Amino acid sequence: MFGTSTWGEIPISACPEELGWQVGDFRKWVAPLAVAAVSAALLVVSPSTASAAQALECSSRAPIFTTRTNGDLAVYGHDEPETGAPAWSGGDVEGTDWHGRTLAGADGAVYNITPEGALNLFRWDWAGGWENGGAVRQIGSGWEGFTTPARRDLITVDEQGRIFAVDGSGQLRTYRWDGEDWDDADGTVLDVEWSQYDLIVAAGDGVLFARTPNGDLFRFRYHADSRRWISYRVPVDRGWEVFDRVSSPGGDVLYGVDGEGDLVWNRYLEESGTWADSGAGRVVGTGWGDDVDTVAAPDACRLDGVPQPRRAAVRQDTWAPVAAVGVDGLMDYFYVDGSGRQVHAFQTDRDDLASVRFSAPVGADLTGPPSAVPTGSSFQVFTLGLDSAVRWTGGSGDTWSDPAALGGWMSGPVKFARGPSGAVRGFALDRDNRLWTTAQSEDGGPFTGWRDLGVTDIGPDFQVVPWDLAFEIVGRTRPVDGEVKVATFVTSLGPWRTLGGGTVRGLPSMVSGGNGYLQVFALRSDGTIATQRGTATGFPGVWQPIGTTHAEGAPAAVVDGQGIVRIAARGAGGSINVTRQMSPNSDAYREWTPLFDKGTSTPVVSRTDPSGDQTGIGGPVVFAFRDADENLRLYESTISTADSSEYTDVAVEQE
Repeated sequence: MFGTSTWGEIPISACPEELGWQVGDFRKWVAPLAVAAVSAALLVVSPSTASAAQALECSSRAPIFTTRTNGDLAVYGHDEPETGAPAWSGGDVEGTDWHGRTLAGADGAVYNITPEGALNLFRWDWAGGWENGGAVRQIGSGWEGFTTPARRDLITVDEQGRIFAVDGSGQLRTYRWDGEDWDDADGTVLDVEWSQYDLIVAAGDGVLFARTPNGDLFRFRYHADSRRWISYRVPVDRGWEVFDRVSSPGGDVLYGVDGEGDLVWNRYLEESGTWADSGAGRVVGTGWGDDVDTVAAPDACRLDGVPQPRRAAVRQDTWAPVAAVGVDGLMDYFYVDGSGRQVHAFQTDRDDLASVRFSAPVGADLTGPPSAVPTGSSFQVFTLGLDSAVRWTGGSGDTWSDPAALGGWMSGPVKFARGPSGAVRGFALDRDNRLWTTAQSEDGGPFTGWRDLGVTDIGPDFQVVPWDLAFEIVGRTRPVDGEVKVATFVTSLGPWRTLGGGTVRGLPSMVSGGNGYLQVFALRSDGTIATQRGTATGFPGVWQPIGTTHAEGAPAAVVDGQGIVRIAARGAGGSINVTRQMSPNSDAYREWTPLFDKGTSTPVVSRTDPSGDQTGIGGPVVFAFRDADENLRLYESTISTADSSEYTDVAVEQE
């Protein structure tokens, strides 16, 4: 497959005739003198590029691999990739029978996808040529889609050796070969809806440029360790449809081959959001139009000083509210115990609230309230680790998977819910109080990278409620004692609707009504529980107090099977007090009454704020909390013909 030509470093001053090159080859690596003069002048008047905080460092040359229609592969070295000066070396044909799609990788790796879909790996070294004499090493199959005209420009490799590729359904996936095997043979899904682009190119560690068919160019930066999109779909330029091929040696430097066969150098400056040379580009070579692939080694240039995300300092909290979830008449409960493990308790008999069993705890070093989402007959449960990485586990009953990391590097809490499409979406705050989101690529699919929603003034006390075709997010403004506000998330976060009326404490609770309203309940600064009812367009701005009880904790509000809102809140001394609407949609509520321990006939004392859920469609409400002995306390509502409210009391000790 490969030729036997070998060569050392070639001096820039050498003439093409002395090297035995044809004129066509010579034109590729020596640009016109006029262009060189212009480039030199531009370097003089643009010193700020070199002195930027993000310093660009390049190796002595950027290898560029080109394949031709006859299958020949030639290797060129651009000796000034950081400046765009037309200085070249190399240019020999170093292989034959290179058909299909060729990609350059990190550390000398060169990939060839054959027309039959085999993914072959080779390694090139300037001094020694091909590793193992260019012997074929197949590391994959089924890649033939990237040899077709529609998708050959939808695959690229970054400076860390990650392969980024857009699959047939428009999902962006990343693959990494560790030298012996794939980190994930199916690829890690990073994002969806990438079929809108006709070209992607990696230009740094996790940096991707993506082009739409009309020539609009967008820039992304993905941080693999935290699974975050540090920047997402930033529009950076127009007119890139003129380039047949685009590649990068790294460091936000791009090479484009235009319709005239010119090789054009450009460099994007992330800090200023501008391009070197005002985006005009520099022609560094001509005669490149007849090649099939033109790809630069993506690790020839690197940027130092690029800001990186930092892990959050996470507080240990093993007394967060229980996640209580009702499905088909049965209740499941999730919490983090005093040992930092995820605990699951589940009801086994619909007619017996006390028929609760415990699964073996899973995980370690977890904190805060879990977020549990039912998935058919099982659950997906999300918690936060003390290392600030979000954890995911799935299962039901006695069978649970070990927690897997979803990245994030969040400070907490984490809130996940099922959206209108069936896919689960999550929200969390990072160390800088920025609100981020992640979502399944499809119902039951993997989770995509975390995206910054651009919100910094929401505190950690927020709740996510699926409503209609969207998610409603209710929370408090910063600082800690702030006003309540609500925003709608569909595909992006809409404007906040502020409820006004002064500050509140703790986590607001929100329920949605079937007649198009949202109702928020919150602990006011004077210790009263109050409510506002609004719609998708706004709230009245006036809080209606619910009785005269003095609460110490945030309320939990749940709509029961008759459409009546039931509320529980922790009062003085830890007692749990409850009330409910007199009738559906009513502004009148019953008097607050404490929940009693049926064994002692005294008010039950809770260590945690209560939480609750309806047991199923049309069913009663169960409130759950934990007492000082870590027992799980359960109270199920019943409604008598005398219109009085009673609760069945169950205490369950963790096994």
